[in-house]
Amino acid sequence: VAFLDDDVVPGPTWLHELLNAQHQFHADAVGGPALPLLAATAPEWLRKGAFLQVPRHRPATGSVVTELATCNLLVSRRLLDAYPGPFDADFGLTGGEDTVLFRAAHRDGFRLVWADDAVVHEAVPAERATLQWVLLRGMREGSIVYRRSVLLREHRQLSRLARAGAVVLCGVMATATGLLRRDSVRVVAGLRRAADGTGRLLAAVGYCPKPYR
Repeated sequence: VAFLDDDVVPGPTWLHELLNAQHQFHADAVGGPALPLLAATAPEWLRKGAFLQVPRHRPATGSVVTELATCNLLVSRRLLDAYPGPFDADFGLTGGEDTVLFRAAHRDGFRLVWADDAVVHEAVPAERATLQWVLLRGMREGSIVYRRSVLLREHRQLSRLARAGAVVLCGVMATATGLLRRDSVRVVAGLRRAADGTGRLLAAVGYCPKPYR
């Protein structure tokens, strides 16, 4: 079963690349990069940073990965039939139901691989080409990481909180370094990392951003 998001455009060889990787590497699921299509008015730091994409990982076709996203995916019915749902509806307004499923699948022995040439392009509307959206996305992803860890019992609670605090601290330090170097990409990367950690801490008290409401 092949998946795409409704706002992406596949490349001309997209499905062929996924099928070829599935056959060559005997995979249960295959994913690839989703690269942004930015408007001419998008800020330069957004063009230089990988803040709104599932990036490429050259040369990594055939590499085993621990999670995949449904924006660019080929998956076997055998894997989907192994889980009730198979996507968790509790993640419907936050996103992340795909990463939860495929983290569980990797844990349970299913083979997930990467196809770096199976490229899709995602149109980024002007309202998402902003620092506010990048930080909201960071908080959302952090909350997903925390909730996934709880659901799949990946870490103990104290470890989850310690990791979240460490991510915030690393983000603050990276932001300060970026400011000293007058590097806008480093500044935004640091802020986004801090937002990720903040999202984890907020999820620990029951709050999760819902950008897809």
